[in-house]
Amino acid sequence: MSPYRPGKNKKELTKIAFFFRRYFIYLVVLIVLIVGIVATTRIYEKTTESQVSVQGTTSRLVAADSYDLAMYEPESFNVLSSSDEDVVYLNQIIYGSLFKLDETLNVVPDLVDSYSIDPDRKNIRITLRQDACFSNGSPVTSYDIEKTIKWIKDVGNDSPYYQYVSKIDKVEPSGEKEFILRFISSDHSALDNLVFPIVSSLSYKNGERFALGSGPYAYSTYDRGNEMTLVPNEYYYRDGTGLPIHIMLLNNKAIIPGMITMDAVTAYLSKEQNADSIAIDKSLKCIPLVSSELEYVGFNCDNDLLSQPAMRKAVAMGIDREKTINDDYAGHAVISDSLYYPGFLGLESEYSIKYEPKTSSELISGLGLKDIDEDGILERESGEDITFKFIVNKKNNSRKDAAHTIASDLISLGIGVEVVELNEKDFNAALESGDFDLYLAGISIDKQFNLLNLYREHNYGNYTGERVIELTQDLERAYSNEEQKTVFGELKSVLFDEVPYFGICYKTYFFISSNTLEFVEQPQYFNPYKKIETWSWQKRIAGEKTTSA
Repeated sequence: MSPYRPGKNKKELTKIAFFFRRYFIYLVVLIVLIVGIVATTRIYEKTTESQVSVQGTTSRLVAADSYDLAMYEPESFNVLSSSDEDVVYLNQIIYGSLFKLDETLNVVPDLVDSYSIDPDRKNIRITLRQDACFSNGSPVTSYDIEKTIKWIKDVGNDSPYYQYVSKIDKVEPSGEKEFILRFISSDHSALDNLVFPIVSSLSYKNGERFALGSGPYAYSTYDRGNEMTLVPNEYYYRDGTGLPIHIMLLNNKAIIPGMITMDAVTAYLSKEQNADSIAIDKSLKCIPLVSSELEYVGFNCDNDLLSQPAMRKAVAMGIDREKTINDDYAGHAVISDSLYYPGFLGLESEYSIKYEPKTSSELISGLGLKDIDEDGILERESGEDITFKFIVNKKNNSRKDAAHTIASDLISLGIGVEVVELNEKDFNAALESGDFDLYLAGISIDKQFNLLNLYREHNYGNYTGERVIELTQDLERAYSNEEQKTVFGELKSVLFDEVPYFGICYKTYFFISSNTLEFVEQPQYFNPYKKIETWSWQKRIAGEKTTSA
């Protein structure tokens, strides 16, 4: 054994310390790397084992024993007074009405078997279906119609259906299944005023939360704040019985897509702009539904240029609506060929204003407007620049951005445009006072699609085209389906010539559902649970583990 030599050992220790300090960081990294590899390997082994466990099980689709929906807890379930959106949706499947709207928003009979309209257009003689019954088995009678109308009138403006029944003078029963319905005037005798829900005159109590209905479903159980159930109406006159409906009452609808992925919810209607992205991310079925929310440009007809149909059409033809929809409405909207809902009454027409800047320039030139000083802006013969004041509510971001996009389109045609962004109060004041040339606004149209208000109380631009107003009025009268199509066809032609307003787009909602949901008739924006009794839904369930040989 060698003797201990302090000096030499100290020198060697110093070398070791220096080496350790120099390569310490490398040693730490190496140790962490080794530990990481070991940990990752163990995690991988656990994950692989878990995946084998999942992959080693069988899963199969089985027919669901209920339809599962979700909604907010409403303030009231009362069918005659509640304006809650979710309640109105449920009303479509719980209560029958005299008439209903089909997929093209045409009026078709529901509880009505036959009807005839008197020559004076003020009275309708109606015969009810013999097999129409409430969910307790009692028949729907003319007395139920009479009482329902009275009770809605008693509620007044607080009822979402008052606007319909307020046009009715009285009901005159002539038997259990027959009656004459008299309107206040022929101007109000529209079949689409008869789409309100009917309740039982024998059982309904004023303010009742869950009244008897004659639709495919009936209220069953209710646990406030938690859940409720609907059961099929065994007396419903159509063939086929749907599944019970279980409804969860939620505080936050944002969790619904996740619940659909777990088969806890079947489907729901979303108005969120990113609903389609969420559906794609979660591999859900997503169907865009055209809503009743119209975005449109209004014109001030007190302006000498905009009072001329040719100038209004030139403006309309100079707007690239597809670009506006994609850039400013995130693609969540569609173009219609008129002010009316796309495909309204199922009538296709050649009268459609398209983006045609060349034709727009020709119309402008025909009005004697020229770029005299070649500064890019058109002038009158006097040399005065053409500049339109274009107002918009700045609180609505999509609409505000759209106004600037539209202005850019018009400026490229030589039309000077000054976009003025206003708060809601000032925007409304400017409309009322006529302090604008153009404005961009939105309107949510009732499912009747009565646009008369645009020529009456909302006629901020003082449009006075008599033929447009006359035909719009005629469309609201109680014509047959064929007569309605004839009137609407002529109205579309006049709208094409006159352009009292220019529809930019109709916004879309999204019907989000499980990929295994199938339905015969596509949902509608105002009736997302349309024909729910015919839905076919399968749930995925896990089976037993498989074993290898």
